[in-house]
Amino acid sequence: MKANIRQIVLLVAVVITLALSSVAGMMVGGVGLMGSMTLSAAWVLLGGMGLAMIMTKHSTHTRELSLAKRQLENQNRLQALIVRGAPYRTILEQICQFLEQQIPDVHVIIWSSRTGDTSGELITLNATKALLQSADFRAQVKTLAQRGIDPFYPVFKATCLADIDSETPLSQPLCQTLYRHGYQSAYAVPLDAARPDELGALLLLCPTPGEPSEAQQLTIANASRLTRLALERHQSEAQLHIFERSLEASSNGVLIAEANQADMPILYANPAFTQMTGYSMDEVKGRNCRFLQGPDTHPSQIQQMRQALNEGRDINLTVRNYRKDGRPFWNHVFISPVRSSIGQITHFVGILNDISERKNHENQLAFHATHDALTGLGNRALFEDHLHHDVELAKRHQQQIAVLFIDLDEFKPINDTLGHTVGDRVLINVAKRLEATIRPSDTLCRFGGDEFVLLLPDLVDLKQAEAIAERVINALEQPFCIDEHELHLSASIGIALNDEHLQNPSELIQHADMAMYKAKKQGRNAIQTFTHDINAKLTQRLMLRNDLQDAIKQEQFSLHYQPLIKHDGTIKGFEALLRWQHPAKGFISPGRFIPIAEQTGLIIALGQWVMEQAARDLLALSALLPSDCLISINLSPLQFHRANFLQVLADTLAATGLPASRLELELTEGVLMNDTEGAITRLHALRKMGVRVAIDDFGTGFSSLSYLRHLPVDTLKIDRSFITHLPENRKDTAVVSGIIDLAHHLELTVVAEGIETQEQHQALAALDCDVFQGYLLARPMPFTAVVDWLKSRKPLFADLT
Repeated sequence: MKANIRQIVLLVAVVITLALSSVAGMMVGGVGLMGSMTLSAAWVLLGGMGLAMIMTKHSTHTRELSLAKRQLENQNRLQALIVRGAPYRTILEQICQFLEQQIPDVHVIIWSSRTGDTSGELITLNATKALLQSADFRAQVKTLAQRGIDPFYPVFKATCLADIDSETPLSQPLCQTLYRHGYQSAYAVPLDAARPDELGALLLLCPTPGEPSEAQQLTIANASRLTRLALERHQSEAQLHIFERSLEASSNGVLIAEANQADMPILYANPAFTQMTGYSMDEVKGRNCRFLQGPDTHPSQIQQMRQALNEGRDINLTVRNYRKDGRPFWNHVFISPVRSSIGQITHFVGILNDISERKNHENQLAFHATHDALTGLGNRALFEDHLHHDVELAKRHQQQIAVLFIDLDEFKPINDTLGHTVGDRVLINVAKRLEATIRPSDTLCRFGGDEFVLLLPDLVDLKQAEAIAERVINALEQPFCIDEHELHLSASIGIALNDEHLQNPSELIQHADMAMYKAKKQGRNAIQTFTHDINAKLTQRLMLRNDLQDAIKQEQFSLHYQPLIKHDGTIKGFEALLRWQHPAKGFISPGRFIPIAEQTGLIIALGQWVMEQAARDLLALSALLPSDCLISINLSPLQFHRANFLQVLADTLAATGLPASRLELELTEGVLMNDTEGAITRLHALRKMGVRVAIDDFGTGFSSLSYLRHLPVDTLKIDRSFITHLPENRKDTAVVSGIIDLAHHLELTVVAEGIETQEQHQALAALDCDVFQGYLLARPMPFTAVVDWLKSRKPLFADLT
């Protein structure tokens, strides 16, 4: 009895192993990718034997494709059906369905010589009933198998039957039968090339001429192997030693553990597991699987696993484990109970995939999304996240916090005279000196250029903040030696403290910024604390708000349009950019009035006007543009999150006559991170309407990377901060390349904005960027200038290559 159980375990475990190997082939072959992909697996029932954990150690380059995931889920489902003993026809029908989903317009027939009557059994979903009832067809398939079938044997390609007569005379009757029933091409694949007449064959029939591609052949081959596994499940015990050798040679780690003993001891581990973890079989046997965990394993994950085991259900987790030498590695862990013939849980089966390289890559991309590429410090998004958190804590515990806005004095001449390379090295050294002056609890970030911002939580009083500011001044007074240059720098620092009147934590940044400018006016190399005397600037903002209200009523705004150019020089669309020409104050930058419009809610009326006017202007240009040319509009967070946003948008499209497919809405990452679930719901509604969505300034937001694969968006716009130093800055080039690769594998379009030089354009083209935008190609233009530009337009990239 024990021997029989052991053989069953080996059979089931190798089925898992071979099925997972099939998954890898299908993921690579079906999608047509080079390199390895991250594998997952489903939990399987092993007829009463134990916990098996399959660990796949592989190299993951950059990303997981949603298509590959769906294939993997289907493969796991088929694998589970095979191992758990689902009805025979159900398994083969599911395989037929899987193949017909992967290869359109194909009818799949599985001929099994081991079931049915003497002529075998035909299993299909969609093949014609008349064909299946044809006695000639059954006999001809069996004859074809008996003569031996090579993999992907072309029964016929339907160039003409006369050609086939001379090429494949033995299959001629089958060709004629298939041709009479409406099929013009067919391929036959043996389920076992060595014994095609003993096991059966897989037939793919198509009503049009053709033959499967290499990728489709891989998919068919893997489906054939799965079919063979299903048919060989009842093989004799004499063949089990083949499976045992396959299991021992597999690259997947396997564990089996006892369920009915207190500590669930491990019964078996294969060589792949010991190689991956560094533990020998003797060191593993008898231990609980918890020995792989470390002190940083999250308690909630342990609780989830324990609860699932107690309840006898499947569990799927990503956890961090440790090898014998102490090195950590990330794992995708799956656990499922194994039940006996009477339904009692006797063991558990687990599958664990090593996803360390993918995790490291994700962490690297997430780091670049929240950190400054040059200095390694946090960026504005990270700072604001910490600021909101610390302000809430300060309110709760009645503590004081401060923001220090640090701006280097006369840094621009260094860049202008010595070049950006020297300037970048200065900034790196400045960051190191600043880090040496602060406490572990402080947050230091670079906002861009020569601006650094420091967050000081848990302060006793203002004097403590002023003392830290003095340390910063002293640290920067020491000369910077860059190559043969000895450079002297100073800094102006503004300090802002929280108080009971603080409405928005971001105001502290504004207050510190105002105080810093006053420090500069005092002669630089100075420290200034924000007071309400400095509120003159806020008064100016109030005046600007009043002007803004008047401007909306008096229609002082206009739209300029900047072309979006495809890689082949054709026009994809235009981005609508808002301009304000004040009758007395002249041009007012959007950077000044847009934040005020958002804070006051005026952005709602302003944004609605932009959408209506841009839609009308695009339609007015229809005669000069491709029919699919779109208009891209920046959408305010207030607009996006309003309850009636979707209805207002639908009404606007109906009123203007603009097709939804020609509208693209640009949203920042911050918009999507606030109320993420609500944002995803709205994005799905926009997609259902046919409206396109772009993530603007991608790479500068915080924490959005983990949600990107769940967001129904169409376009990523790479922030201009990554473009400015291309191609000479290798780090920026690496980030841009990573974003483009990630986007393409998520089937997203990539737009690079802020292109000002031919070198930048050439570097982006070499990285396979889809769409280009910037002054190099065309400046933003009013409507009349767009008309002239379109009429006189020449190929844009003729002189740029």
